Amino acid sequence: MTAPPDRLALPARRRRHARLIAALTTLIGACSDAAAAVYQPIAAAPPGRKAVEVSTLPCIQFAEVTSRQSATSA
Repeated sequence: MTAPPDRLALPARRRRHARLIAALTTLIGACSDAAAAVYQPIAAAPPGRKAVEVSTLPCIQFAEVTSRQSATSA
């Protein structure tokens, strides 16, 4: 049999879950921005074009920022 949940802990748990969800949506948004920066030039290129110059710097910066954030939160 499990112990009943502490009623006072529920608001704190909800706030923690809300913070985690907010952080996740921010992460997804940043990932989307980085991907758009890479793929937008490809999408905008004329159909017959053989090569399109893109910069992967936004993806690299995104990876560096997220790895730094995960290292500090661990």
